[in-house]
Amino acid sequence: MDSTSADPQNPIIWSNLGAAQMELWHLDAADEALFKAADLSQSNELVVHNVKELKQRAGTSQISSRALVDLWFGEEKTF
Repeated sequence: MDSTSADPQNPIIWSNLGAAQMELWHLDAADEALFKAADLSQSNELVVHNVKELKQRAGTSQISSRALVDLWFGEEKTF
């Protein structure tokens, strides 16, 4: 079972998945994961950063900054 199955309503997990996909240049998969993260939490700064970075990479094929990840312990939700 992957972490998105363990807690599918957790935007941190989706953002982390999107960040990992982005670093692998799997931009379509990153877009899907980040769309889900943004849908779950529009105000999360980490999600906003990653969406902006994905837009940059998709538009210019250039990296302006690394995708960011957050820690998730599978316990209490803080968002």
